[in-house]
Amino acid sequence: MATLNDIAIKLTSLAQLNLTRGYTKAYKTGTLYDNIGSYNTPSRVLGKTKLGKERLSKTKKLDTIEFSLTYNPPGAEYGKFIEEGTRYIQPPRPFAEEAIDSPQIEKMIDQYMGVYIEDNVISGIMDELDTMESEY
Repeated sequence: MATLNDIAIKLTSLAQLNLTRGYTKAYKTGTLYDNIGSYNTPSRVLGKTKLGKERLSKTKKLDTIEFSLTYNPPGAEYGKFIEEGTRYIQPPRPFAEEAIDSPQIEKMIDQYMGVYIEDNVISGIMDELDTMESEY
């Protein structure tokens, strides 16, 4: 099973791969390719967000996990113009968006969530049921 770090690494490598092939291919990829790989480490791609009190009362969760891929890292800020395009120069080549929306990433997240639910949620419910049975 893939860990969250594995998913973050795969996301970065897909963004780099998209820079070099297909309709998202950039013409010159050296600096941007290198900086995407070196800047988007798992610790930067993975983040936890604390929820507000109102949302916390509805979800009963302390935080959520989010993936954040920087497509204009320091030293290659022009990645924004490749990802989003420009008015006069070129159409968008969404290499980062394609990586995030790729079936490979979705599959890895689905597998991670399936195991997470089995290990944490279902086992927690079973423990709760065992506690209830022992009380009666």
